Amino acid sequence: MCEKKIDLVQIFETCRKGATCIAVPKSGFEALIAESHEFARWMFDLAMGQFYTCEQKLKYIRGDARKRIVAVLKYRPEIVEVVSARTLASYIGVTESYFCRIRKEMRLAGEDFSVSGIAK
Repeated sequence: MCEKKIDLVQIFETCRKGATCIAVPKSGFEALIAESHEFARWMFDLAMGQFYTCEQKLKYIRGDARKRIVAVLKYRPEIVEVVSARTLASYIGVTESYFCRIRKEMRLAGEDFSVSGIAK
């Protein structure tokens, strides 16, 4: 199956070390879904995983800007250690300076939501 469909796939970017991103035209994607139950099931599972992730995000990151910042710091402290403040602020929907100010206020108040702080 793959050999006859390879012409439908265009490799367009290496996105991470050791990984290759591919582009599949819509018609080719639909043909793969129609021909392969295994592929269709895999795509369904992938979509369900994305829905679950969105639901979890909405579950924890609600309310005004301050509550969203606190939720990320409280429920996802590992993210803070690997993602820049600018990126997190954008994800939460606030400015970088506001995010940093709230985080600083929380630290001064003795709240430690870092992974090492939670482990204590």
